[in-house]
Amino acid sequence: LLDEPAEIRHVNFDNVSQEHPLGIHLESKANDFRHRALGNVYVSYIDSGSLADRDDRINEGDQLVEVNGRRLTRVTVERAKWFIESGLRAGSLALTVASWTRRRRASTRRRFSRRPRNASDDD
Repeated sequence: LLDEPAEIRHVNFDNVSQEHPLGIHLESKANDFRHRALGNVYVSYIDSGSLADRDDRINEGDQLVEVNGRRLTRVTVERAKWFIESGLRAGSLALTVASWTRRRRASTRRRFSRRPRNASDDD
């Protein structure tokens, strides 16, 4: 049996643009069979001061389940980024995220996180 996520959140951003990046970095966990039924794209890092950081509804380790109504089951990280960029170009972004841990306060969320090595390749 699959573990149930602790929380499913619907996160909407209106009036967004590519000039104000979302600030999330993504990773794939294609070999993580426990969560495979809900997709395989996870938030690996959130840029400090970014739109996602200021909004505080997306956390590192959250799984992206949908982007603008498109289910992210068995998609590549590149495809998920393309969906996000399309939403930014259109000015509206609707994300569905699943979290297997309870939310933490923003001040403690990134205390032990490290910046990704190739941050320029991420969103």
